[in-house]
Parts: sequence; C-alpha cells; structure tokens
Amino acid sequence: MLARAATAAPATDGVKAVRMTAFYIPGPGVTPKTIAGVSRHIGKALRRDKRLTVKDSDKLLAEFAGDVPRDELAAAKQSQTEGIKLLAEDQPNQAVGKLQQAIRQYEAILAFVKKRRLASCMMALAVAQARAKKLRAAYKTFYRLVIWRSRVRFPTALYGTKLVPLFERARRKAKRARRGSVELKTAPLGAKAYVDGRFAGVTPTTVFGLSAGEHYATFKKAGFIKGAKKIEVSGRRQGSFEVTLERSQKILLLQQTLRKAQRDLGQPRANASMLDLRSVLFVDQVLFASVKLVKPHKLAIHTFLYDLRSKLLLNKAKLLIARKEMSRLGELARLTYLNVRLDGTLAAPPEPPPPPPKKRRAFYATWWFWTAVAAGAAAVALPIIFWPEADKCEPGYRCVRFEN
Repeated sequence: MLARAATAAPATDGVKAVRMTAFYIPGPGVTPKTIAGVSRHIGKALRRDKRLTVKDSDKLLAEFAGDVPRDELAAAKQSQTEGIKLLAEDQPNQAVGKLQQAIRQYEAILAFVKKRRLASCMMALAVAQARAKKLRAAYKTFYRLVIWRSRVRFPTALYGTKLVPLFERARRKAKRARRGSVELKTAPLGAKAYVDGRFAGVTPTTVFGLSAGEHYATFKKAGFIKGAKKIEVSGRRQGSFEVTLERSQKILLLQQTLRKAQRDLGQPRANASMLDLRSVLFVDQVLFASVKLVKPHKLAIHTFLYDLRSKLLLNKAKLLIARKEMSRLGELARLTYLNVRLDGTLAAPPEPPPPPPKKRRAFYATWWFWTAVAAGAAAVALPIIFWPEADKCEPGYRCVRFEN
C-alpha cells in the first residue's frame, strides 16, 4: 500500500461542523460496482468524523432537480406525528388509523423515505394495536417489522416493557422463517441496489439469505430518479424483480457542471464550476475522489478536498490498494482531512528553523594548514633538486673532476 498526503494547516477547534459531500470519478475500466464500494467505505469513514455533516450527493442532486416529493413526504411525516401523539394521549384506536395511513404514504414514495423512519412508524403501529386490544394484529405487525429489520430493538424508553414478550415472540418466529433469494434488475442496468437500507450490489444482482416475507428494495443510478419496490421473498423459489428508472434532465445538466469542475482537480484554487456547486447543493466543502485502474486488481485513488467558501484546495491524498482491500479506504478519508482547518483557510507555513551553529574545525584539519605544510616542504626540496653545479671547489673542500 502506498499512501501520501499533502501538508495542510492544523485543525481548528470550536468551529461549527461543516456541510460536505463527495463525488466519485471512475477512470477507464472501473466498474459501477467498484465505484459503489469506494463510495460506501469512504462515506462511512467520513461520517465518523464528528466535525463534518456529510450529505449524500445523490440526495442533494435529486433535491436540486426537484425529484424529491417534498409535499408527499411532509404529509406522511405529519400523519406519523399525529398518530404518535394520539398514542401518547391514550387514544390507541385513532392512533392505529393515523399510523396505518402514514405507512401507506411512506410506501407510495418509498425511494425517498429513510428506512429507520418507516421502522419507527411500524413499531408505533404495533404498540397502538396492542393497546387497542388487537393483539393478533400487533403480533403480525411486529413480525412484519422484524422480517425486514432484523436488528431492531423494542424501545422500552418510549413504550415500557409490557409488550416486550409479544415482540420477542415475533422475533423468534422470524428467526425460524425460511430463507430465500431474489434477483434484482433495472432498466438501464448498473444501478446501486439496496435491500432494507443495506447495500446489495449493482444491478443485475442476486441477493441471498433473505427471510421469507416482505422487504424493500431501492435503486440509485447517476442521472436517474431513484426507484424503489416492495418485494415479496419466497422460501421455496427465487423471485425476480425489475424496476425501470426515469431519467432526470436537471441532474444531467448538473452532471455537465461536475465534469467541468473535474478538469482542474489538483489546482490550488477552485474553478468557477466548482463554486457553482455551493449555490446549487448548499455545501461548504466538496471532496472529489478519482478512481483509476492501474492493474487488473489494483486501484489508485486520489482525493482532492476543496472549500467552496475560501475557494482553496485544502488537502489532497493518494492511496494504492488492491480491490479486496476496500476496507482500508477509511485511512484515505482520514488522510484527506488530516490537519485540515474547518474554516476553509490555510495557515501560513511555519518558519524554517535557524541553521545549526558551525563547529570550529581543528587547525590541522583545515585546508590552509596543509597548504602551508606543502609550501614549506617544497621550499626545502627544490634547492636540493635543482642546486647548480659549481665550476670550482669551495675553500676547504677537495674536489675531483672526471673528464670524458
């Protein structure tokens, strides 16, 4: 694994959590399934950072395009709120009617409903039915809930402990239910599929090990309005379900803006197309993740974090991983936000440290000492080597001359 992060300014405490979202850019040969895995793991890691309010880019795009049925969603929430209020006022029969209405309204706009909200509504309905002395209906509602929401717990803080035995009996029956599988398809193919709020693959895909009964499937694909379908899983044979996704013209226009924004990734300042995203998506920061296939089973993922308020590139990071190492993408998210200031500014680089004091070298280790030594040696040797021959003997010496 290779990881490298650029140095950014230190984080600032006490700053309000920033709204951010992420976009994923596939390179040649990168499949929708790979992009789905990358986005899921990076998004999960980003959500663990309490400094951030992470927004789903698909949901933001749908809201901008006007594809989210706001009025219908508000009406369903209102019905649920009124039903819970009637339940608190000890009017269980009236509460049953309101909560059943809320569930029907949620299922009509299933693609845009958070599954925990739907589960909460079903739980309240079962409690209202039990308090209205409709124990068989309450048991069926509990069973219907735990079939598709197996990890749900009975909220004793809200409804007490009296109905816990009935709820647990429904849970035990659900655990003994047959298991089945379903094949999920979309037109066009390549949509991310979720079953009961959990990622199930990219269409076409087959999901195994589902409890026989009622489940909820949701489908998301870039440039299309989200689709959803209530599916019935059989414990005897595999089912097959297909959903046709409707193209969203406004999302396509926004995707053109995104493509222009991606041209200048890595530059120190955000370009005009990047800045347009703030007025459209109402976010403070955008993370672009470029996913490239470098070998058949190796991915190079580059992230670029831009602040749309200060128009600055705050940080960038790189990670080289094998496809089976997707779980290590949390490290890339951490590197991308390492020492990043939430106010969107970059601190001045630290002053370089003063140079260390120079040590005085011993005189015999200096160049001038050995130059002087060499000069002295030369002064002694040269007269000996080049002493001129004398014509006559000096006084006091006997000289012998050899003649040829």
